[in-house]
Amino acid sequence: MTQRPTVLVLGASGTLGQRIVRLFRKHLPVVNLIGGGRQVGFHQ
Repeated sequence: MTQRPTVLVLGASGTLGQRIVRLFRKHLPVVNLIGGGRQVGFHQ
């Protein structure tokens, strides 16, 4: 039940998600590291 919402968020990060991620990256560099690490792990 913990991975399901994560997968949904990653899948939804197609267009709107990417825009939000970009805003978060610019506003919160810490989130960029956490989100980037998670995305890299999921993508690879």
